[in-house]
Amino acid sequence: MAEDLISSSFLHRLERLVLRNRNLASGYEHGGKKSRHTGASLEFADYRNYTPGDDLRDVDWNVFARTDRIYVKLHEAEQNLHAALFLDCSASMAWSSYAHATADGPKFQLARQVIAAIAYIALSQQDAVWFHPANRAGTTSAPLRGKAAFHKLRKALNSLTIAEQADDLAGRLVRAAPRMPRRSLVFVISDFLDVNGYNEGLAALQAGDAEVQVIQVLHPQEKEPLLRGDHRLNEMESNRSIETAISTGTLQRYQAALAEHCQSLRYFCKRRQMGYLEVSATDSFESVVLRQMLQRRMLA
Repeated sequence: MAEDLISSSFLHRLERLVLRNRNLASGYEHGGKKSRHTGASLEFADYRNYTPGDDLRDVDWNVFARTDRIYVKLHEAEQNLHAALFLDCSASMAWSSYAHATADGPKFQLARQVIAAIAYIALSQQDAVWFHPANRAGTTSAPLRGKAAFHKLRKALNSLTIAEQADDLAGRLVRAAPRMPRRSLVFVISDFLDVNGYNEGLAALQAGDAEVQVIQVLHPQEKEPLLRGDHRLNEMESNRSIETAISTGTLQRYQAALAEHCQSLRYFCKRRQMGYLEVSATDSFESVVLRQMLQRRMLA
């Protein structure tokens, strides 16, 4: 149930936290506005691309007449954070054990809980939240604002389904990037086990001056399989199967390939100055949010 994702008592603890964003020069002050400028509250500050749900009274029609593009005027008092939350809903996120795959499995459950926590923190600070469930049936929501909107997001998280086949996460990120406001704070939560890679998608998000935070969720048995002997293995996202004899050497080669893949993701994020955090699907949700994300300075 939606209420099981995150308890009311834990929501109260989250109200003491804020999202960190290097793009806002003056930083965060709890309960206060976040601004790159000083002056009157209606002082003009910047433009951003129009997104569905914006007030048409803020559109600069003079700029539209000159450029044929729709921009929204951003005032000093309106420079709260724009948080975009991308959740991977591909088939591999349903991995639970060698015998089972379910949307209620620990990988997808933890990912949804983390998304819910990030969204609640942002909404509590009157920041705008865009939720992007990255699967075939997912659609980009209109921006949510205010704590009252959290119920709508929690309901959406609870109703999410896992894709039945492989999904192009990178392609979805590329297509979503141009629609995000400038200087957004973006969280991407995935196992990043995608045959199409991730480089292009993450780079596209950053191209609009976004600050990108990457959270990789893996199950311990994905990193250290317990299988030995003869098995038929099913690849979750392609539905292909192979029969193989799993020896110590086979497992070592698999573990080396997975470790190289994860290290490449870490290095990519480091080179691009993106935040990176790897979490285990068996970690407690409270530990991920209140300890690991704080330690990596994703929260304050």
